[in-house]
Amino acid sequence: MASPDARVGTGNGNVVRMVGLLAVGWVLWRRPVDAASGGPAGPAVARGWSRPAHPGQPPDAPAGRGGRWRDSSFTPPPSRVAGAFVDLWWSGPAHRLFASDAFVADVGASMFRLLIGYALAVSVGTLVGVALGRSRRLEWLCAPVVRLGVATPAVVLIPIAIVLLGINDRMPIFVIAFGSIWPVVFNTMDGVANVDRLALNSARAIGLRRVDRFRFVVLPAALPRILAGARVSLGIAVVLMVSSELYASTSGVGYQILLQQQKFDTPRMFAGVVMACAIGILFNALFGLYERWAFRGRPTVGRSA
Repeated sequence: MASPDARVGTGNGNVVRMVGLLAVGWVLWRRPVDAASGGPAGPAVARGWSRPAHPGQPPDAPAGRGGRWRDSSFTPPPSRVAGAFVDLWWSGPAHRLFASDAFVADVGASMFRLLIGYALAVSVGTLVGVALGRSRRLEWLCAPVVRLGVATPAVVLIPIAIVLLGINDRMPIFVIAFGSIWPVVFNTMDGVANVDRLALNSARAIGLRRVDRFRFVVLPAALPRILAGARVSLGIAVVLMVSSELYASTSGVGYQILLQQQKFDTPRMFAGVVMACAIGILFNALFGLYERWAFRGRPTVGRSA
């Protein structure tokens, strides 16, 4: 079995490879194709995204057999998306590090909701999981509720949250916290319940108090499972952040995506999607750094990072 450091390194490498493959696939998909040969178009066609493949074709028609749309309104080239990304998010004054008003209002709101909701999910979920893992009776009583929460898609709770909390910051925070708490509870409960009994008995034999046993024996043994649940919850939290803002919100990255889609501004809509992906990658990378710090000094087993 690979060590936590190896797993973290592999996970970060997979993210980089995934982003690279998506970028290469998009470039190849948008590459102009010659209709006659089915192969790459010449330099003249490559320079003009809207140039037809045959002289008699209209400018907005497909390029023919094997061809693709040229600068379609629904599939803009990466250059237009990049320009819209800079214009939407990084066109502000220099004293704000070029962050635009939309970045401050929408990205700031999304990250605030994500941080608060995810922090609540991890802290409360860890406490509940420890309590369930330490008590067999409590685990027996609450395990069906935990499994029900894991199996329930939190997106279906958005309409209920709107009715109960209204359209404000409390609604997405509640949805993020409620939807992402269950993997933390389940993994923490399982990790605490399966701590080596020999280690616990040895700690009792040398006279460690209950608090010290939890601090020096239970928590280090259960930490890999707790962090595994927290990593799963992070992905769920990002999805719920965007979903709740798409459904009902007056700010946020999801709101900006929906707004640009309703305005038929496809490049800016894709720029919002790219920003949502960037937020997920950023938080995932930060979590990987925390994992490396938490598992520092542990022996490395298997493939090195």
